[in-house]
Amino acid sequence: MRHFTAGGNVLYSRITAADQARFFFHMDSYIPAAKRSFARYLLSHIVASQSWGISQVARPAWNVFFKGGWFGAAADPFTLVNQVARLERPGVTWSLAVLSDHNPHSPYAFVTLEGVTSRLLGK
Repeated sequence: MRHFTAGGNVLYSRITAADQARFFFHMDSYIPAAKRSFARYLLSHIVASQSWGISQVARPAWNVFFKGGWFGAAADPFTLVNQVARLERPGVTWSLAVLSDHNPHSPYAFVTLEGVTSRLLGK
């Protein structure tokens, strides 16, 4: 990663969308061959309650490998919402990352992730 900055703890570390997208695009090269199928399984079988945003828009046309994260106050834990994904289908592989902060309320972040993904996929 080119722009990672460590914080006091993992919650306060800084990343960029470009670094995250690049990492997921090349993820297979970072995972030992013996563990690759298991890692890909985990990243493509996220529980339904957390399969929103990129995965919701991209499926079923794409095989989606993704990770999301969120942080905020107890009243609304979705003030900061991030997702990164690798999308694959025969002959095409690409990745994207959507990082959002200062979301005014929970649905706003989800709509943002879905809107960005929809536009990138031409939906």
